[in-house]
Amino acid sequence: RIKTLFAKATGVVFAVSGGLPVGKEGPMIHTGAILGAGLSQGKSSTFGFDTQWSKFLEFRNDREKRDFIACGAAAGVAAAFGAPLAGVMFCLEEGASWWHPDLTWRTLFCAMCSDAVTTVFLSGIKGEVKAWGEMSKSGLLDFGGETQTMEFTLWEIPGFMLLGALGGLIGAYFNMANEHLTEWRRHNISTRVQRYVEVVCIASFVAILAFGIPAISGGAFCKKLDAPDNCPSRESVMQYTTRFYCKEDEFDSLASVWFNSPDKAIKFLFYEPSHNDISSECNLNPAVLILFFIPYACCACIVYGIAMPSGMFVPMILSGAALGRLYGYMLSQLWGSVGIAEANHGTYALLGSVAMLGGVTRMLISVTLIIIETTGEVQFGLPVFLTAVAARVVGQMVNEGLYDIHMELRHIPFLPWDPPAWFQTLSASQIMRTQPVTLNEIETAEKVLQVLKESTHNGFPIVIHDYNSRKKSSVASAAAPSPAPAASGSDSKEDNRLRAKSSSLDITAGVSRQLSIRHSDNSRRKLTGIILRKHLSQLLSDKFKHRALLQPDHYEKKGAYEGKRRSDTANNLQWDELESTYPHFPHVDTLKLTENEKNCWVELGRYCDPVPHAVPANASVWQCYQRFRQLGLRHLCVVDRHGDVIGMITRQDLTIEHCRQCHELSLKKPSIQTWRPMPSHQRSRVRSEAGAAHYRGLDSEWTVPSRRRPPVA
Repeated sequence: RIKTLFAKATGVVFAVSGGLPVGKEGPMIHTGAILGAGLSQGKSSTFGFDTQWSKFLEFRNDREKRDFIACGAAAGVAAAFGAPLAGVMFCLEEGASWWHPDLTWRTLFCAMCSDAVTTVFLSGIKGEVKAWGEMSKSGLLDFGGETQTMEFTLWEIPGFMLLGALGGLIGAYFNMANEHLTEWRRHNISTRVQRYVEVVCIASFVAILAFGIPAISGGAFCKKLDAPDNCPSRESVMQYTTRFYCKEDEFDSLASVWFNSPDKAIKFLFYEPSHNDISSECNLNPAVLILFFIPYACCACIVYGIAMPSGMFVPMILSGAALGRLYGYMLSQLWGSVGIAEANHGTYALLGSVAMLGGVTRMLISVTLIIIETTGEVQFGLPVFLTAVAARVVGQMVNEGLYDIHMELRHIPFLPWDPPAWFQTLSASQIMRTQPVTLNEIETAEKVLQVLKESTHNGFPIVIHDYNSRKKSSVASAAAPSPAPAASGSDSKEDNRLRAKSSSLDITAGVSRQLSIRHSDNSRRKLTGIILRKHLSQLLSDKFKHRALLQPDHYEKKGAYEGKRRSDTANNLQWDELESTYPHFPHVDTLKLTENEKNCWVELGRYCDPVPHAVPANASVWQCYQRFRQLGLRHLCVVDRHGDVIGMITRQDLTIEHCRQCHELSLKKPSIQTWRPMPSHQRSRVRSEAGAAHYRGLDSEWTVPSRRRPPVA
């Protein structure tokens, strides 16, 4: 929306320029997603234009709009960091809930174009007029050194992974504190005035803190601009220093991280010279790093979640750089004692930013590519990735990533790539929504309007009634012979096996009989299709109802569904006509029908999806989850063995919280153990135990199965 786009674009300018611990990448990703969703439709309700004659008409559906949103998000990452590959992997790893090969090259092409356009404009804005078009540096954030490069040795990799574990632990507690703070905000800060006051108070507090900490130090951390003889040259980082209250030939190292812009402060921590000797004047005072890391991380935790556009990447990179440099300062003597005399504190600052960012977001590939592409340190690919892995593993043992926590707090049914292992022990009948609202292939307009007003469902199964199947099934079950008595001798084991197999088949039939919905007319509802709420609203709208409604005397047998034939009229609506007003469809309150129109017929069978996705009642939730994730579904019908519709599954039904409540699990928080994909040999064992537990509960109504082992025969 235009209002959201304007608020994001202007809000991030004031937030970053005000010195708050926020990043510009988050709003830029959101801005790119808004542009992708809006420009792909070729129309605007705000400016009042519509290009139905153009190619944009083919993009007006949920799938294409979702793909354009992913491309816009990738373009936002590429524009912020100058990292097209990181933008693609960010969408694949965090942004998209469904992926296909065509979307890969689309997002990459969009990210590269965004990076190129950003580079062209930055070449003239940051340089001279004649510099327009120089494609030297890309992205709004660049952490690469102009002359200095970083080095590391193979023996330092275990230390890098230990730093990653430390960053994962700190990131987990950061997420925990922000989660509790967000919950408190939801209950205590709800009005616009309260949110405005909160932003003003927090901005004032951060400004006082950023100025007060360097001012109180009283120039205690001033250092000479010219490095001593035994120290590396500081010429490449002199432009990132701040004098503050120091002398003319000095700079304040504490003010250089508090008073600089985030990208300059990050470069200062990355490339400030260091020495293995702790007492050397080349090193930053560890008190500087402590006085910056702790207050800045706390401020970032408080700021994230207020009513202001903000990102989390840059604050975590900056705070992680301070943490990593402090870690390198403490380990410099250890590495020197084992013969590694060239340990660079800037190297640990780089890996510390990876550890902190990975510990908060729990991303692997995106974090690795962002750091490599923004710094240009390609040789750090392996240590960066291993550090991110260590941060993710340790963090997942405590809680989830920050983005996953906020999506759960907002009740957004986003499905991660891999479901929990215990989803194998659940069946579709345990999590489905029972007694689904169904419609016949031919319904009255009054019935359709009543269903739209009395329910909030987005999808409605289309069924036909079968009056003879129940009679046949009941006669067959009554005429079925009883099992023969057990035989003795050498064939007893084989007979027992066959008898157990036939018994399990009878039990499966019993499950279907118990899960089937009993109707007053003793009929079954055979699933033939599914129709969406938006299409029903279109059929009853003033624009299309004169073509969709059929007169009450159109059929020979009024009111009876058997024997009806579909109309052969030429006024049937086409699919592109039903989607012509996308994404705005008529609201149910705007639908009005006259008394004559209420008795008219609507052939829903013509406008529904004739091949709906369905699963049997005893299918595992793991299988349902994979269908939603791989096919991008929104509705999944649950049927019994006769094809009778007995329930519906949506994305909300596949969330961890809903499945845990249905199964009455005692898990407090998802951890890395519950989210690890299950091996094949364990998967078959869990399925067999879940099936046995399910069969034991067949005497009563279908409920949560018992977790006790079956008695040994």
